[in-house]
Amino acid sequence: MYFGLKIKKRDNLDIQNIAARLFLCPRISPEHASRILEMLVEKRLSVNYFERKTNEYMSELKKLKETDNEKVWSMMNSKLDAWSKVFNPPDPKDYKYLERQFGLTFRDLFGPSSITEECNNHRVESPKEMASYVKQFIKGQDAAIDKLAVPFFLHLESKRKQYTSKVKTPVLLIGPTGSGKSETLRLFGKLCDCPVIRINSSQVVPSSWKGQSIKDILAQEINAKTSIDDLKYAVVVFHEFDKITHYGHKAVGNKGSDFDTDMVRELMAFFETDYCLNLEKGINPDSMMSKTYKLPVDNLFLIFDGSFYGMEEIVRKRLNISSIGFNKMKDKTYEGINIQSLMTSDDLIQWGILPELVGRIGDIVVMNPLSTDVIYEIMTSAKDNILQSHIDYFSRHNIQLSFSDDALHYIAEMAEKSGLGFRNVKAILAKSLNRLYYEMLEPSLKKERIVIGKDYIMQNIF
Repeated sequence: MYFGLKIKKRDNLDIQNIAARLFLCPRISPEHASRILEMLVEKRLSVNYFERKTNEYMSELKKLKETDNEKVWSMMNSKLDAWSKVFNPPDPKDYKYLERQFGLTFRDLFGPSSITEECNNHRVESPKEMASYVKQFIKGQDAAIDKLAVPFFLHLESKRKQYTSKVKTPVLLIGPTGSGKSETLRLFGKLCDCPVIRINSSQVVPSSWKGQSIKDILAQEINAKTSIDDLKYAVVVFHEFDKITHYGHKAVGNKGSDFDTDMVRELMAFFETDYCLNLEKGINPDSMMSKTYKLPVDNLFLIFDGSFYGMEEIVRKRLNISSIGFNKMKDKTYEGINIQSLMTSDDLIQWGILPELVGRIGDIVVMNPLSTDVIYEIMTSAKDNILQSHIDYFSRHNIQLSFSDDALHYIAEMAEKSGLGFRNVKAILAKSLNRLYYEMLEPSLKKERIVIGKDYIMQNIF
């Protein structure tokens, strides 16, 4: 297999070279690649003509690279995403072949600081190694990452060896906005080389109701060229799981509405052994027929996530913790502890989640709100963070951009106070650097060095 393509060897064909050219040319879509390959194998297309045309396309790519790296990276990243949905993604050996044969490195094609590059060249062999990798990108969440690494590694092993894991269990991931839940799951999913499908729990409806159901969302993945084999080992994230019900509301399924009951039944089906979802692919323009796929749920890795804002109140009541009155001395036991990390299954039932559903959740993983120090650490040491992206962008325009320490601390303080975590750092940088982008991105400017201080951030943030 070369570049994810399974091609039978032919005496008159250099299979590796053909696969490389099909992958390398942005003009050739994955769908066209299949047809071109078929024509070459059946000798309906000459190899000489194919090589001549692809040489022209690659020459265009190299010329564009000399003038507009950004456009090349955008084109090739789009090509890689589309390619991986139809075929398997290329292996590290495939990228080495491109460099050796055509003089184009991975970074030439896809840009610097690519997480995809890291994951493609990183085969993890233990939960500890998996956690160590993710911690390069996610800061301040070591305990949560260590917990998540175990079920993710068990899922990875079951996918590699194509078996159903009996020890892997669903996970509930809890954390405030901006704590890194989505990015953490994305990185683990990359390492597992499997689709990560986010289903917004507050926006889907049971299959028997009018609206978009869980089955519809999974079927969309097939329509988007995710193979049924990849989908069998997908990570399915039920986002905003806390919105199914809420503290103070009656428990779903317990004298609740028919909608709530049906929604819980829909989720419970994912825990049934040998249960299959019938997913219908849309109309095929060639055959004018729709096709139904059976998706067994046994191999899926289920994750429920949410902020569970207000859960602290439930935990405090159970532990009899108060910040005032006679319990103030007792509170010192929990000083500096994330109260949500003390939650139990009983607290989830008190919140309003049906006990039968709570009982299927194997572990509760809690992410911490980001402190000023942690946000500062992310900006200064985490791989592939938004600050480094701004610096890299200016560097590609011959401008050496840097930030003073007091500017970074000020940004971190503002982000923490906003309650939006690291997500707010992106907004702060976008606002404060807007004028700099406008004034400095002139092709005629010579290489400059710009240091952003606290005063500059304060003057341009509003």
